[in-house]
Amino acid sequence: MANKVLTINRTCADFTVGVQHLTTLETGAYNLICDTIVTHGQDNEPPSLPYDDVLLGSVTKLGVRAWRQMKPRLCDGPLAVLIVADGQVSQARVVEEIANAKVRMDSAIAAGRASGESRRRKSTVLRERMANGRSTPVQTPVATSVQRPLPNRSSALESGNRTDREPVMSHESRKDQNPLPASSSLDTPARSDEVEETPDLSGLEGIDMLRQAVAICCPMMDALDDFTASRWLRDFNRDPWWIACAIFDAKAASVNSGDDRMAKVKTAAYVTKLVSGRATTGWKPETNDVRGFVEFNLRTLSERLSSTAP
Repeated sequence: MANKVLTINRTCADFTVGVQHLTTLETGAYNLICDTIVTHGQDNEPPSLPYDDVLLGSVTKLGVRAWRQMKPRLCDGPLAVLIVADGQVSQARVVEEIANAKVRMDSAIAAGRASGESRRRKSTVLRERMANGRSTPVQTPVATSVQRPLPNRSSALESGNRTDREPVMSHESRKDQNPLPASSSLDTPARSDEVEETPDLSGLEGIDMLRQAVAICCPMMDALDDFTASRWLRDFNRDPWWIACAIFDAKAASVNSGDDRMAKVKTAAYVTKLVSGRATTGWKPETNDVRGFVEFNLRTLSERLSSTAP
């Protein structure tokens, strides 16, 4: 079955110029006849419809009487838009556009078939290559490597010789072949044997005040040890009075927030974070008398805690 042309190129400007002398009813009838030639008369040669009044009256939806009255305007005279020949009615531009559409369809079909054939050939070649590759045995490195026979340990022990076995390496020779020390493993970094010593801060001025500040602001935390205190002094680069003042400032902010988190702290990590934030942002106490501020807070908080104790 031949492929059907479903649409043709219609130029609006050419159509408008060609029907300028027709009325609206005549233009509609002419348009219906052209469309019917495309859908039902394209198999005729040339594409056309039978020149039958009953058929054309039905196609134009006018009826036989109205079509016979309109027929001279469309089919006769110098301004006729339809061609009547050999008992058939057709239109020259419709015949031309149907022929062009069939050429385009045949070209597209031929290109599609050529593309499909090319893909099929490539697929066939690929399948043949894959089949040949699977049928050809490929030797793996394991298969081509020389396999040494396992030594007969029983015969070697009975004969007392060790020629069929690899020579036993001494502990010294193994050390020579492995110059890297045990601590220089590629997986684990080398560790230093030096251990950071805990300094003695008993004679440092203000260290007792700092311990009292930590004990009052963080009652659930263990007593401030010399190791943690020395780390604070080194990392913050501040004296004990400044650190104590920063702890009291953090305590005030914690109480004012409504949830005194410092009262629940059990480790020094949280306090370190608070003081570090103040040290890095350039925080300064509001008073120049830092020692007096620390002593006042120690005294005030101590009195408050003793008054609220059961």
